[in-house]
Amino acid sequence: MPYALSLGLDWLKFHVPPIAGGLADQPMRLMRQIRTAVSTYEAINSYRTASNSLNAESFTKYCNQNPQMMTFMQQVWALQEEANKEPDNAPSG
Repeated sequence: MPYALSLGLDWLKFHVPPIAGGLADQPMRLMRQIRTAVSTYEAINSYRTASNSLNAESFTKYCNQNPQMMTFMQQVWALQEEANKEPDNAPSG
């Protein structure tokens, strides 16, 4: 699990920021990483829950009502596909 996601989920569960102090005492970069990680986690969980619990017609309706979710998931899938490609300069073996 990514470090920022772990911190974010702990913060949500225990209501304690990762660094002593309040919200203003947290490093801006860390806050951005936590926000991105938790938002991504929640979006993917929402998508998985919807896709697993709805039939095809209901899921299509859900996707049409939540176009931002589908745009986000398409971006995630593109990143996953890019990460799984072999680099052009990979040695042939």
